[in-house]
Amino acid sequence: PDRFRDHVVVVGLGNVGTRVVAQLHDLGVSVICVETDENARGVGTARRLGIPVVFGDATREDTQRTALVDSARALLVLTSSDVVNLEVALQGRALRDDLDVVLRLFDDDLAERVERVLSKAISRSVSRLAASSFAAAMVERQVIGTMSIGRSVLFIADVPVVAGSPLAGQPLSGANEPGETRVIAIRRAGADRLDWAPGTAALAPADRLTVVATRAGLGRLLARSMAPVGQADAG
Repeated sequence: PDRFRDHVVVVGLGNVGTRVVAQLHDLGVSVICVETDENARGVGTARRLGIPVVFGDATREDTQRTALVDSARALLVLTSSDVVNLEVALQGRALRDDLDVVLRLFDDDLAERVERVLSKAISRSVSRLAASSFAAAMVERQVIGTMSIGRSVLFIADVPVVAGSPLAGQPLSGANEPGETRVIAIRRAGADRLDWAPGTAALAPADRLTVVATRAGLGRLLARSMAPVGQADAG
């Protein structure tokens, strides 16, 4: 017990739990795992890293006490069951009311309600987090990355200005849409570097915009950056 003060308790050693445990270990954070299945995927990983695993029902107080939840920095509940995760979180809070809790939940509405009701709790919906990856794949190489702001996802994207498109010849500000799209840099046609203070010069064909945008805003900007269908076919 003396080794583990200000540690993190991770419940669930499936795909997500295993990766989280490995990353915490790489960061030098002390970890104790809780798992019901001795044959779970992450048990071998935890043992290889020298991380203790408590086998038992994490919804039970005695299991959480064995994992020293009462002296933990945080409780990460990462099983594949929303019901189990919520029960584990509530039991952890019953054990210590100021405990920081992170829950993996599939249902986004439930995740939002839990975060609103439980203080010092962070809940993330698997379906919402996965949605950004699917959306990024739909627009292929334009998306450089994604970032979460609260419960929203913003895209960082590279948008080319195509000759004959509605954007060509417009001022740079014409690519911005309040609350939806913001140009943060531009690489002018033939230039090797991004210009992070592009000014107000008009956009030219083959310019490339680096933007931060919502999914809807990015879709509209991409549509404006492309040449009309008839003109593109003719080219």
